[in-house]
Amino acid sequence: PDLCAPFDLLDEAVVARAAHAAGDTPERARAALARERDTPGAAIAEALARRGLEPHRWAPGLAEFYAEDPAAVYDTLAWNASWVKRGLRARVASRLPAPGRLLCHGDGLGIDAVAWARLGHAPLWCDASRPCRRFAEALFEDEGVSVSAVGSLADVPERSQDAVVSLDVLEHCPDPPAEVGLLAARLKPGGVAVVNAPFALVGPRHPTHLDSNRRYSGEWAELYLANGLRPESGALFWDPLVLRLAPGEAGLLAPALTAPRFGSVLLSAARLSALPFAAAEAYFDGAARALRALR
Repeated sequence: PDLCAPFDLLDEAVVARAAHAAGDTPERARAALARERDTPGAAIAEALARRGLEPHRWAPGLAEFYAEDPAAVYDTLAWNASWVKRGLRARVASRLPAPGRLLCHGDGLGIDAVAWARLGHAPLWCDASRPCRRFAEALFEDEGVSVSAVGSLADVPERSQDAVVSLDVLEHCPDPPAEVGLLAARLKPGGVAVVNAPFALVGPRHPTHLDSNRRYSGEWAELYLANGLRPESGALFWDPLVLRLAPGEAGLLAPALTAPRFGSVLLSAARLSALPFAAAEAYFDGAARALRALR
């Protein structure tokens, strides 16, 4: 199936792809995907527990976890099967600049890179996960798209990219402003960054979203402005936010920033508590389970 379109998470071909990348049997892969569909975050939570890592807290062992653990394959595949992810991808696609060299930061399974390649971009996939890289490189070959792959931003030359897409990555990082600085350094002058970083979502569904990063929810200055990135447009809840590497004033009162400016106020509530956001997400997860049961 086309993984950029709606697909069945338990389709035989999808299960086979996941099993190959994760080094599991098809039976184990199917069970893991079914569990992830019904209980998002289960694969990551169980993998963290096996390694003695505490949810929502940074520890040195997380770097090894991200590089090696196959739980990311199941977690991100279930995420890509959701209508929420497809909606995010569509909003990003509508905001990308003209085709050019595009860094896909933390792209996991490479499904977004395939979508951007189809739009005429020259994607560079960048992710630390070796299991996800196996999935992504097999996908690129099967889809017949030209996508290069690296395992670290250190492998990406500075000032080499026309655009950067970073979706659902910064909330995992121990130092988000420093990570944004590394991304900005990879952009050519005038380059565009399209970012989604749900710092507010710290709950059972997202065990590796760091609680310490809630302080960046709805925050412009330290994350982006300090790194030379000027907001240009975006969605209400910053999913995504579009920024440009350019000198000058931030221009936060521009009409194109009305929605994200209001969203900043709403998102900043997560700095006090993540509970309202976790409750809303749990409600929608429950509604999705009820719809599946009716079908």
